[in-house]
Amino acid sequence: MPLISDFFSTPAIEYYLRKEANDMKYTAEMVKEALQEAYHAQSSVTEALKQATADIKGTQHLLVSVESETSDSELKVSNATRRLLKLQSDVALVKEKAINTSTSAINTEKEADSIHPLADQLKKILRRVMMNIRSCWRTSQMSWWIWRRL
Repeated sequence: MPLISDFFSTPAIEYYLRKEANDMKYTAEMVKEALQEAYHAQSSVTEALKQATADIKGTQHLLVSVESETSDSELKVSNATRRLLKLQSDVALVKEKAINTSTSAINTEKEADSIHPLADQLKKILRRVMMNIRSCWRTSQMSWWIWRRL
């Protein structure tokens, strides 16, 4: 008659434990990959924010320059036409940068919103992994306890 300890060392149990370990490894790899994607998205968002900040500073400096040029053109009537053309060009650049900054901010917001579902998914996956680990640990503890009682 086979002993209970023989039952726990059968190839079927070993196969099951090996399969569970492989499943956990696969899940952990998926979690790692998802975390890397989240990190990449976060890096992209950070870069977009830095670029938006730089564009805003550039725009502020350009606006100061426009104000200065306007003041100078009033003082120097002979150069008014040439300076107004320059100002129109600067304003076009300011508008372009404002549009780019706005677009960048919208894209940054969208990327930030897309990270939240990914984070929620990662939380769920991690909970399942932890539950699987606990279940395997309990199974191994119970097997050890039964084996010791024999």
